[in-house]
Amino acid sequence: MEFYIYIRDNQIIGSGQVYMLDSDVTVVKVSEEIFNAYNEDSVSVVWNAEANEVQPNPEYENILAQRREAEFNKEFFKTSVGYIRRKARMKDGTVKDFITDLIPLMEGTPNIPVIAYQQPDFTKEVTEEILIGLQIMVLSTPELIGECKTQAIIDFYGYNPIELLQQMQQQEESEEPTEEPEVEEPVEEAEIEEPTKEPEIEDESTLEEEE
Repeated sequence: MEFYIYIRDNQIIGSGQVYMLDSDVTVVKVSEEIFNAYNEDSVSVVWNAEANEVQPNPEYENILAQRREAEFNKEFFKTSVGYIRRKARMKDGTVKDFITDLIPLMEGTPNIPVIAYQQPDFTKEVTEEILIGLQIMVLSTPELIGECKTQAIIDFYGYNPIELLQQMQQQEESEEPTEEPEVEEPVEEAEIEEPTKEPEIEDESTLEEEE
């Protein structure tokens, strides 16, 4: 049994076990391992035009880590005390939304124990067992409640409008014209008058002799 990967414009466009007769398509024979890897996850392999072969994607582990982090961020949101699970399972098995259901109950009642989570290692599979090992107990504070309310705003808008307004304000302040310093006009130097010479007084004794 033979396995093929189909290439067009240096991009993988599919796979199959039939040799495709198409002038625009390059048909590359691959191993069963590469064939299965591509069909399980198309980004796990790449076409290396220089080597003229399909190879494992060297960035695949980074791609997986990014996917795990994205999935984690759907279920958790970050605060200054750790990550908070959006959906909290109560003792009776019911599930409550942490922001909309539990935060209002915490307001006015400080120091309520809250389960937070440390950030997991996204280079590995994030299982429930691993998450349990990352649990930490923190106490509710006005700061934490404020962060949760801010997260609710971010969820609504898709971004943080408070940060956006702050950035706009900073930009406006930086664009305000600055007053140019006043340039002092040069002071004209006063003309220095030369001292007038006093008339010479002849010696009186000389005058008497002349008489």
